[in-house]
Amino acid sequence: NLRYPTAGLAFTGPVAEAGTRLDLAPGSSIIARYGRDHASWGFNGAVSQTLTPRTVLLASYQHGISSEQEQILSNLTASRLDPYGTIINTDTGLPQALADPELDFSQSGVFRTQPANIALLHEFETDSLRLFAFYDKETSLLASVAGDTARGAAISWFRSMTPRLTGGATVGYASHTGDKTVSTGISLLYNLKEGVDATLNYQFENVFASTPGASSL
Repeated sequence: NLRYPTAGLAFTGPVAEAGTRLDLAPGSSIIARYGRDHASWGFNGAVSQTLTPRTVLLASYQHGISSEQEQILSNLTASRLDPYGTIINTDTGLPQALADPELDFSQSGVFRTQPANIALLHEFETDSLRLFAFYDKETSLLASVAGDTARGAAISWFRSMTPRLTGGATVGYASHTGDKTVSTGISLLYNLKEGVDATLNYQFENVFASTPGASSL
């Protein structure tokens, strides 16, 4: 029984899901689920495929109905830090933002969401190279709130400088509704002790808006 009082929407019905996980080989798996969750029937899936002993392909597709606030809570619950200090999804291992900066934050919007992500990871002796791309479609269930579609890609390089210190750099590009964003970032992760890490992140974003005067840094 899901209710969105501000938006004036309510969804009532069962929650049901059927699926499987297939471990085809060490380091390779497929997760497939179909069912009704958050008032929407649909398919969720994820793939992890080891291409070489050092290279892994990850991909996922999800669906659902939620508000922006629900998405942030769900992403927070399903996230963890990887060894390089990057926020990733616990189930898929893919990079995950707590909130998508490319899509507008609406206090009253309720959306049908369809995010798809793919990443290619390659591990060197002391370095890690990652290529990441995403497609995120949000269809508004309210006539007064516009939906949006965001897409983008990023490349990240991480290096273990000491047994305790790891550094990284990221360059990304994304677009939505005519706007374009170029971003760069650097990060440092220091292992204080077993199970405790300190992270420092800096990110710079340049937004080129289609509306005159709306671009920002």
